[in-house]
Amino acid sequence: MDTCEKIKLAQKKLFLMLLDIDNVCKRNKIEYWLDAGTLLGAIRHKGFIPWDDDIDICMTRDNFNKFLLIANSELSKEHFLQTASSDPKYFKRTIPCKVRLNNTNIIEKDDYLAGVHDLGFHSGLFIDVVPVDRYSYNTNIRTLQRLFSKVFYIKTISCYKNQPNKLKLFFTKISYCIPWNILDYIKDKLIKEQNSNINNKLMGYGLEVPNNKWFYDYDSVFPLSNVNFEGYNFPAPNNAFDYLEKKYGNDYMDIPPLNKREVHSMDIRL
Repeated sequence: MDTCEKIKLAQKKLFLMLLDIDNVCKRNKIEYWLDAGTLLGAIRHKGFIPWDDDIDICMTRDNFNKFLLIANSELSKEHFLQTASSDPKYFKRTIPCKVRLNNTNIIEKDDYLAGVHDLGFHSGLFIDVVPVDRYSYNTNIRTLQRLFSKVFYIKTISCYKNQPNKLKLFFTKISYCIPWNILDYIKDKLIKEQNSNINNKLMGYGLEVPNNKWFYDYDSVFPLSNVNFEGYNFPAPNNAFDYLEKKYGNDYMDIPPLNKREVHSMDIRL
């Protein structure tokens, strides 16, 4: 089976996973929306970007926490809710939740290059479930709010076997001295404070997610709209076009040349 056939088959399986998550969220009144390449695919292709091999969805922090509480018992038995708690070998805390498909395997390029693809964590086909927090309109305050994510990132990559950046290597060695339980405690306190502040009216990826450069007005996301994805209606940001333009630029509808089409995986086993 060649790479294109594998990706098409993987997409069919991912779509069924998304339907399962959608059903769970509807039953439990959990709001989520398509994000990143999945949303771009819905708008530009009415489905998957042809070379995409994962799915991205977002939830506000309250909905995310509720999803974590009920997903284990509500999702299909074929699916595994992957967090640092459910999978002790899962190192990628900067993406705090994935829903994985059992009896499949995907090797991500970044994991392979970092030398962490063989740490023994569940590595099935996945849907990224990303929390969204509230942030200040003030750029300086927002920079301070995001400062913790850098510490969290450095601690996360401390397990990388291949670390070509000497400065990162230095900081990751220091991070060994900071236990995860302390970082998690600080993270939870900051998230609670940040989301309870009514002056924080921008929305962006969760505090633990690094390199977040995209922030949206509440009205750009809510009330949620619907978008067609593979012949089925899924939740989308209220202003999906503004959402995508902020993330990808005003040429997001243009099909990129072959040499700029990003594939996450090095290998997919189904």
